[in-house]
Amino acid sequence: MPADFDAAYWAPAVGSVTSFNLTGLTVSPFGNGLLLAFITAFSAISAPTATWDSGGTNQAMTLVTSQANVGATVTTYMFRLVNPTPGKKTLAFSWTTASSNIGFMASSWVGVNQGAPTYTVVPGNGTSTTPNTTVFNVNAGDIATALLQTSTHSLLNVGNTPILVESSFGTGQNYTKTGGASVTLSGTASGSDNWISIGLAISAAEGGNSIDIRKVRSGGWDW
Repeated sequence: MPADFDAAYWAPAVGSVTSFNLTGLTVSPFGNGLLLAFITAFSAISAPTATWDSGGTNQAMTLVTSQANVGATVTTYMFRLVNPTPGKKTLAFSWTTASSNIGFMASSWVGVNQGAPTYTVVPGNGTSTTPNTTVFNVNAGDIATALLQTSTHSLLNVGNTPILVESSFGTGQNYTKTGGASVTLSGTASGSDNWISIGLAISAAEGGNSIDIRKVRSGGWDW
C-alpha cells in the first residue's frame, strides 16, 4: 500500500486549561498507520504530552519538534505515533501552565513505513503573506506534508492538496505525493503575518496494494 492520507480533525480548547481531549478523529484499520498531532499555543506552555486512545490502549506519542513564530508569541508542537489503534478514539493532550488560546489538530496516514515513518522534518518561521516550507529530498512514492500556522488567525487557504483549513484559528495542513529534490508546500494569509511552518516527509511502506481511503469512507464504511 502506498502512503496515503486517511483523516484529520481540529478543535480548540475553551477556557484556561492544562489538558484537552480531541475526540473527533477516526483512524482507519488498513494497517501501517501513522498519527501526527499538533498543539498550537498562543501563550507559553511547558511539558506538553499527547496520548492516543486514552483510557484504552494508552499509546504515548513522541514529541518530534516545536517551532515558535517570529517574535515568539505563538508556538506549535508536533507529535508522532506509528501503528495507532484504529477507530474513533480519544487523543488526550496535557501540559503545564494554563493557556486559554490553544488549538489541537491530528492527521492520520496509512501505508507508512513503520520502522522509519518520517524524515526531513523542517520547522521554520517567517513574515509574509505566504506561509511556506520546503521539504528536501522527498523520495518517489513518499508524501510531503506541512502544518502552517499564522499568528493573527489570518490563514485563508493552503495550496497543494488541502487536508484541513481552520481560518478562524490560522491553522492549516496540506500535502503532496510529488517527490523531488525540493518540495514546497504553502498557504495564503490575508495580510503579512508572522507564521510557523513544520514540514516533513512521510515514508511509504514497501509492497502491498493501493487503496483510496477517501473512496472507502465515502462509500459508507466508517470505524
